[in-house]
Amino acid sequence: MKKSYSCIAVLMLSMLCWLSPGWVFAKAYTLRHASTTQPNVTVTKVEQTNTRTLIELQYQTADGDKKVGVYPPGHDLAFYITDLKKSKKYALRQAKNVAFIPNETLIKEGETHTFTLIFPKTQLKVFHLIEGSGQMVGGVPWHFSNVRLR
Repeated sequence: MKKSYSCIAVLMLSMLCWLSPGWVFAKAYTLRHASTTQPNVTVTKVEQTNTRTLIELQYQTADGDKKVGVYPPGHDLAFYITDLKKSKKYALRQAKNVAFIPNETLIKEGETHTFTLIFPKTQLKVFHLIEGSGQMVGGVPWHFSNVRLR
């Protein structure tokens, strides 16, 4: 009788994993890692799942309203994750709660706006988060060097 229950439990767990990839095997890290180029932008959370990596950013305004946007997936200025040797790149797949350029998200003075960048699965524990591999005109790209997950 015990064997049949354990077989059912294994089957149910297998179905749960199949039905909800990215949910079952998640590891979340909370941190405060400021951009090396834009100190008012901070990585606050990284979640690594079996299908993707989510990076939560906070943008805090202090000197007037700001308009913020990120370049869409596939654009040469879109965000990507890279290992420390820069030998492997993980390109942006999606973003939540922030507009894709040319559109912009308005952040009022004194407010903090949180948004999420979504990338393919990575198990890196130290990485760079870089905005764009192309030449940016009229702005400073956001770079987060040596982001460490503990």
